[in-house]
Amino acid sequence: MPFRGKNAHFRPETFPEKSLCKLKNGRRKIDKSLCAIIRKATAYDLAERYQTVDDLAEDLRRFMAGLSISASPDTLRDKLTRLFFRRHL
Repeated sequence: MPFRGKNAHFRPETFPEKSLCKLKNGRRKIDKSLCAIIRKATAYDLAERYQTVDDLAEDLRRFMAGLSISASPDTLRDKLTRLFFRRHL
């Protein structure tokens, strides 16, 4: 195991994945695409993480540009929202 902590709450495998991006009252704190990037970058399983820093940087660039990211597949709603904002803003 790559992580060793004195207490269980310090080990990444014990973090509730969904809680990384939500406030205590359950409302979303950050954008869902950015949350997907954070989840992928901090995944406990090495195979689920970004393989290189360049892959992470590319997803962050694409997020900042409003493009789709590799950390989570686009839904139809995401595609339509992005298309709307590109044409109207």
